[in-house]
Amino acid sequence: MFRFRRCLLTAAFLAATQACGTTVPLAQQQQQQQGSGLAPGAAQGLGSSLSSSSGQALSGAGGPVLSGSSAGPAASRGGSSGQNGTATGSGGGAASGGGGIPVKGFGWDAKHAYLGIPYQDTSSTNTAANGLGLKGLVGLDYQQASKAVLADINKHGGLFGRSVEPVFANFPPLPNQTGESQCATWTQDNSVFSVVDSFYTADAEYACLAKAHVPFGNGIIAVMSDPVLNKYAPYAYKLHVTSTTKLEPTLVGRLRARGFFQGWDTLKGAPGAAAPVKVGLFCRTDDQSQRDECAEMAALLKKQGYDLASTFSESGNSDNSSGAVLKFKAAGVTHVFCATTDLLFFMLNASNQAYYPRYAVTSLDAPFLLASNAPAKELHGAMGVGFSPFNDVASPPPPTPTQKHCLKVLHDGGVDVPSAASAQMLAQNICDQIYVWVDAARLGGGLDPAHVIAGLDHLKGVYTPGTVFASGLSSTRHDEASAVRDLDWNDPCACFRYASPTNWPT
Repeated sequence: MFRFRRCLLTAAFLAATQACGTTVPLAQQQQQQQGSGLAPGAAQGLGSSLSSSSGQALSGAGGPVLSGSSAGPAASRGGSSGQNGTATGSGGGAASGGGGIPVKGFGWDAKHAYLGIPYQDTSSTNTAANGLGLKGLVGLDYQQASKAVLADINKHGGLFGRSVEPVFANFPPLPNQTGESQCATWTQDNSVFSVVDSFYTADAEYACLAKAHVPFGNGIIAVMSDPVLNKYAPYAYKLHVTSTTKLEPTLVGRLRARGFFQGWDTLKGAPGAAAPVKVGLFCRTDDQSQRDECAEMAALLKKQGYDLASTFSESGNSDNSSGAVLKFKAAGVTHVFCATTDLLFFMLNASNQAYYPRYAVTSLDAPFLLASNAPAKELHGAMGVGFSPFNDVASPPPPTPTQKHCLKVLHDGGVDVPSAASAQMLAQNICDQIYVWVDAARLGGGLDPAHVIAGLDHLKGVYTPGTVFASGLSSTRHDEASAVRDLDWNDPCACFRYASPTNWPT
């Protein structure tokens, strides 16, 4: 799932307005929970970020930073999921299960546990992509795929003796959506113990779900900063992504180590020792995360001693990247950092003006879409880091056991997953987003917010993501992707490739 201006297409689109909804207080939900062995309020308090910028590789052979179960997927992916009233945590011993859970609570009853699940109409998303002339985007039926994953979980015992059932909410692929009506579906019209994903990053929806004390993930590959996640802690989690607060120091450190900051001829799009290195920062300032990223990156570049020759900020649904190109070209900018998802449009405009700077890229720029849509001369020399194999490279690493399991579950559920990278990634997104909350509830020993969030601390060795190299999720780390790999543009294949299988911490 990616986010682009003009149509703000695919699985998520931004806006920010007011909050919503009346809710059941967290304290009341905790009082309903008995006999769990976890202290009430164990998961309360603001989340804090765990950051590593030591510059040391965590895995020299390409293995996961936080190693998942080498024997296969988590227990909810084919084994016991607490149907007998117990759930075994990772290193935490037995956690109380079905026997200690009240018959009914916010998000469950005697026979069912309810998950909030978003969906979008695939044909509308594809139409929006085609309208922009973007190649390489292939969708997937989100509802059908979600039902297949839940059917497999329920076939193996469900959750605390309850079948896990979806509460679907439609997210139209249009700009200026707030997510308030979707939140109301999950907190007023119905109740859910978690929301597996939110297609919008609007403050209104985040505030609404946090006010309702519903743990929720956001699975868009889009900009997110630690301050925003902390604002809605402990309920908000960013799945499949490294927060920009952690990503940017790793990006600059790896680029510096690999010789990115060298003279560059912007007329030839090639190394040029005579031209001094001047950095341009292209920003978007529509929401707090974008403003945070721009400020963080500017401060980081200056601290590292690089000449920040020009910064250009834009907002709204129109594309103003041509103005950024003119400004950067006039300022002699040789190296471009893009603190916005509009890098593709910048490249198209730069090519029209025969301007070929060197680009820093991350997974937030959707490298595989850049490869399919941007001029090859613009991409020559591009370097960066990536945390999302399906989003980064034309040929992702060999499938992991988790990825194979996901595809099997979907196939058994009658879901045809196209071979296109975007469809493969969406399939893994859906599996990960459901399993992480089911596993967290199971390992936490309950369905109320405190126990679900506490269960995140026991995911290591149990929950192995299919979308990123490693998961750092916990009750205190709210962004999932905890490792990146060096990423390069490769001229012969006209594609991005990982420079090595080494994982670097974020």
